Amino acid sequence: MTDQEAISFQDLKRIHNLPVILLVEDRPFEGLGLNSFIYNPSGEKTEFTAELLDGSPVPSGLSCSEDGIFGGTPVKGTAKSEPYTVLFIAQSDSTWPLVFDAQMVIVTEAEAKRLESGEMAAEFMASQPDRELWDKIAHQQLSEEELQAKRKEIFERPVTRSELNWLAERWATLTIWNVDDVSLPGTGKLLQIPNASERYRVYDFGVALVAAPNDLFDGKRSFIDAIKTARAMVHEVRNRGWTLIEFTGSTKQIEVPAWIEVQNLNVEKGAYHMEVRNLAGHGEYEMFYNQFDEQKRPLTAGTAG
Repeated sequence: MTDQEAISFQDLKRIHNLPVILLVEDRPFEGLGLNSFIYNPSGEKTEFTAELLDGSPVPSGLSCSEDGIFGGTPVKGTAKSEPYTVLFIAQSDSTWPLVFDAQMVIVTEAEAKRLESGEMAAEFMASQPDRELWDKIAHQQLSEEELQAKRKEIFERPVTRSELNWLAERWATLTIWNVDDVSLPGTGKLLQIPNASERYRVYDFGVALVAAPNDLFDGKRSFIDAIKTARAMVHEVRNRGWTLIEFTGSTKQIEVPAWIEVQNLNVEKGAYHMEVRNLAGHGEYEMFYNQFDEQKRPLTAGTAG
């Protein structure tokens, strides 16, 4: 490389979350391929390393190859009650390093047999608040005294990742901005948009459309309602002739179907073209799009078939 040459560094992208890695002492682990969880826009070979969260090496018997295979056979003494947090570092010549993590649980052979027999699952279920209790809470059938007595059991336990995902999906919000309009947002006016879910409200602020759940505590609302509304908003934007837009959503999960719908309309409408400015060149979104069927119809829940 000459003094005049410069590398334009790009960003590696994680396109999928890694699963929890469950291993058993002295049992071989075939390996987890890390390349399938990231996207490298440079097209160069990606090199990987792995370490624990505190900077120490991964447990004895395990290793991460340079080409991204994490595997091995954990030796006796590596099992523990708390999960390990494994950090994976990916990098190529012209990309910034990407650090992503996974939870890894190593159990003893005896614990593995209890898992496989369902014994540990039964113990876990027995340790949870019973279904009747949750039903009483949902229907507000507990007295204040009963609620206080059960407070620690119910509310002072750790929040799980699945619970966070549940909240993110059911309370998803999306704003679509008209980038070409630099005026200030006006007073929001409720819109009736064809094909939007009745469990969402869409407001028109002039320079932006905003979607939010109609009732935050509606237990029947699902992520499909958010997807339907996001797509309907994109069609409304198209009808208004907006060409340069920007998404701001509560999670990437709600931005993806909206981005896909933009690509569908760009294909169908010929000369008419919309660009999502803040998502332009997002490789992982393009990979989502390229995994659809030949008609480019999103294979999301409720639409596949």
